[in-house]
Amino acid sequence: MIDGSLNEQPGEVWPRGTVTILDSNAPVHRLLSLVLPAVSKLRRRHRWTVWVAPPCPPSAQLLADAGLSVSRTLMVYRREGVSEIDMIEQALSSRTNDVVLAWPASIGADTRSRLRHAAERGGTRGLLLLAAPTGARATERVSLPGPVSARPSEQLSLDVSL
Repeated sequence: MIDGSLNEQPGEVWPRGTVTILDSNAPVHRLLSLVLPAVSKLRRRHRWTVWVAPPCPPSAQLLADAGLSVSRTLMVYRREGVSEIDMIEQALSSRTNDVVLAWPASIGADTRSRLRHAAERGGTRGLLLLAAPTGARATERVSLPGPVSARPSEQLSLDVSL
């Protein structure tokens, strides 16, 4: 379980105008249960939380339990002729969005830079959730800026790149 500064002071962990990459072996629902409380605290009242191509759409109950407004949550799905990275970039650069959660298949250094510039332009926080490759060994480490812990019995691995 992630605790400490992640959910107490999320603005210090995920500052506005940045992209954070969460690389985890946790199932999507488990990872969301860890990050959504922080996302809820980060979101400003009149801005959107955008989900770009989520592997499974969140239920209204999940959003409500996390303190997120369904009326300020936008799901964006890929359509033919538009790349996933282009959709993420557009969401990050929009000044109407507060937090963008996305699940890109992979991300290289050039793409990271491109998305960071988009987040800076939009004053948006980006959270890119990368799943560990199938069959990856579960580890017991959590690496986040600030004091954070994990319970070894939960077999959770979460690496963060800022």
